[in-house]
Amino acid sequence: MRHRGSSRSERAAALLRASGYDARALEGGFPAWQAAGYPVETGIP
Repeated sequence: MRHRGSSRSERAAALLRASGYDARALEGGFPAWQAAGYPVETGIP
C-alpha cells in the first residue's frame, strides 16, 4: 500500500473514519469530481 501523503482532504477523511464514518479523499479533488460529472451546487439558482 502506497502512502498517499497528508493533504487536507486525506486528514479530514481520516478524522471522519475515526468517528465511525465511511469517508475517503477523492483523488484529483474537486476538479476530478466536476470532470466526472457529479453534481455541484453553485449557490446561484
